[in-house]
Amino acid sequence: DTALRLVLGTLLAWLAYDAALALQRTEPALRAPLALLATLAAGLALLTLARGLHLTGAGAAQRWDNVVALAAVLLALDLLWLVFARLNGQLAELATRDALTRLLNRSGLDEALTRHFGARDAPALTLLAIDADHFKRVNDRLGRAAGDLVLRALAATLKRHLRPSDLVARVGGEEFVICCAGADAAGARSLAERLREAARSLEVGAAAGHGDAGCSISIGVSRPFHTLADWPRAAAEADRALYAAKTAGCDRVCTA
Repeated sequence: DTALRLVLGTLLAWLAYDAALALQRTEPALRAPLALLATLAAGLALLTLARGLHLTGAGAAQRWDNVVALAAVLLALDLLWLVFARLNGQLAELATRDALTRLLNRSGLDEALTRHFGARDAPALTLLAIDADHFKRVNDRLGRAAGDLVLRALAATLKRHLRPSDLVARVGGEEFVICCAGADAAGARSLAERLREAARSLEVGAAAGHGDAGCSISIGVSRPFHTLADWPRAAAEADRALYAAKTAGCDRVCTA
């Protein structure tokens, strides 16, 4: 009985330590249940070790056992809270992220734009509408699996060239949008050219016997917009500029 209590107390102490470490790197929604888990596990570890080492008097043993039982129930309830909080976070991730590229989807972009313009002194955004050129040829020639690899690699390339304040989303099969924060027309154009060059040099290992796959991109750039109500205007401008880039031969940037 003593050895079992000592082993259980040690395991609970390890659980408390691991939960405390996880607090430093977890998302905000999980911090409250994790903090409670660390506290309960630490307290339960101390109680269990004290009972195992016979640090309590004979008359108090029953009271200590009752306290341990109550702490164990609270710990189990907190673990359920943690599981449900984690599941809710995963469901929210599925609802706002594109399954293939892990970029924002349309719903996630809408939420991000609402948060952005809901902040005090939110900087203006410039919209970049991006389309992979002749992407159907990649799927037809190499298959959809290779096409998916290209899209994932392209998404990672776009994200790598952006700042944390910028937004990037996949809004269609091979269509992406970027909302560049605080950039003027020249800065947005410069970013678009860098993205175009990065995509052009992208090579993805395709199926055996097919060599590498890749594609160029065309980009349409809107004027900066300052409110959420200006989004339709910016989207229309970026779409018209993208159409101009496609009409002019692809693999280029056009601005509104």
